[in-house]
Amino acid sequence: QGISLDSSCTVCRLQLHPSSKMILEIVNETGLEFALDGEWFRAGSWADVSSRQSLSAHATTTLEFSAGMEGVAGVVWWVDATRHNVYLSVAFTWPRLVGSPTFQCYAGLPPDHLKAELSSAPKLDAAGGSGLCCVWTLTTQGIRLQVLPDAQPFVAPTAADTALESVSLHREGNLRQQTRPKDATDGIVRGCKTIGTSVAGGCASAVMAPMIGAKQGGTFGFVKGLGVGVVGGLGMATVGTACGVVQLGRGFLHSAEAHR
Repeated sequence: QGISLDSSCTVCRLQLHPSSKMILEIVNETGLEFALDGEWFRAGSWADVSSRQSLSAHATTTLEFSAGMEGVAGVVWWVDATRHNVYLSVAFTWPRLVGSPTFQCYAGLPPDHLKAELSSAPKLDAAGGSGLCCVWTLTTQGIRLQVLPDAQPFVAPTAADTALESVSLHREGNLRQQTRPKDATDGIVRGCKTIGTSVAGGCASAVMAPMIGAKQGGTFGFVKGLGVGVVGGLGMATVGTACGVVQLGRGFLHSAEAHR
């Protein structure tokens, strides 16, 4: 499969390439070596086993894909071989007869759903394109990709982060579900319930966060979790108490309006 460019370099025309192959040239400008972590093809595949190779630091690697009847379409991703927290992810289509090629790339942080990028990747043209810490251009036989040196590492959320986020979402959901109190009695009930729930949630956060931190990071994790838990717990209790007082006030206000 090949691409020919007209004299103005603004219009791309697909033509059948005698070799029925696509070339992806990757210029790795980072100081990291990327190891192949996975691939998925909807059409076509690697030209041969030797094409499935790592990407050396500060080097150019040429990858070759074999086109089927529909050309080549798939996703491939690499991860740095040392710390395993910097990703290089590409999604591309290279039609053999009909259609326009597409390409998308992410360097550093991986996309949420790489397969979904295959159907939403932008069309390739002579101007090329850019993504997260990477740029690419169209060649006569495929794509030339430059991986920029400022790719950021991916930091996975910890169990403590997940626990605090869950508590926060639960608190926000409870607050949204509250309706305006009908009278003073309803306001007192709702206000006390809000205050009690928030204080209990704050205490739970203050207790759970150090335990989770200690399990993950020992003494340092315990201290870190203690700080996060105390701050988060106080914040949760303070906000909940304030909302409870507001509910009390609204209940008395609505009760007074009902007797007018």
